Amino acid sequence: MRLHSSLIGLVIFIVCLGLLFIAYPWATYHGNFHFGWRPTLISYLIVAALMGIGAGLTDVLLKKLTLSTAVRGVICGAIILSFAALVAVLFGPMGLDIPGTRVRGIFFSEWQFINFLGYIGIPTSVIVLLYELLAHE
Repeated sequence: MRLHSSLIGLVIFIVCLGLLFIAYPWATYHGNFHFGWRPTLISYLIVAALMGIGAGLTDVLLKKLTLSTAVRGVICGAIILSFAALVAVLFGPMGLDIPGTRVRGIFFSEWQFINFLGYIGIPTSVIVLLYELLAHE
């Protein structure tokens, strides 16, 4: 059970990190600003880790319930999308910031939090849904 949850967390971490580099290109978010590469890289890693941990925890929590595979998959996907929306709103309009990083400025400035939902939140939630469906077949 823990292996399965760790695996989905790792998969989402890697997928999210890749999507972040595509949706928020390094050349733009590091190259066009006067910030060091470490705070920029740490910011990418923090966001990917948040999504990966969220996916792993969701899997762990739903393992306790006796649900059909389809229902578990849909619920997991919905929770991850809701978690992505929460993260986006907290770092965007709510103004949460992590000192020493650029999470707020890079990913959630102005209307970028909406892009996060479309480019990262939706794809990762679909991957979690499919993973849950296929892993339990």
